[in-house]
Amino acid sequence: YEDPYSCCLDCECAILGEICNEETKKCEMQEMEINISDVRATELAINYFENSPDYQGLEINSTEVTGVNMHDEELVKMVRIQVAEEGWFVHLGVTEDEEVIELPIL
Repeated sequence: YEDPYSCCLDCECAILGEICNEETKKCEMQEMEINISDVRATELAINYFENSPDYQGLEINSTEVTGVNMHDEELVKMVRIQVAEEGWFVHLGVTEDEEVIELPIL
């Protein structure tokens, strides 16, 4: 059995987006860059939220770009929208093609 500190010995990293650091012998998230600005990703996420029948009548309290991650083998910029009245969050991913995807909450 290998642990996260010996991942490079003979197996690959288990989590999508992780790579093996040959120096430390640890699985680490790779640096991921996406060519869409935080401002544009936020605009697209807000537009998606405001035009979705699932969220009709709900107002946005706040938005936050929380980083870049993989979703279905594609890089997405993650945007979290807090719903004003309810206090819960909607998690959206914005691709470089400006497609907005609702992300599952795990």
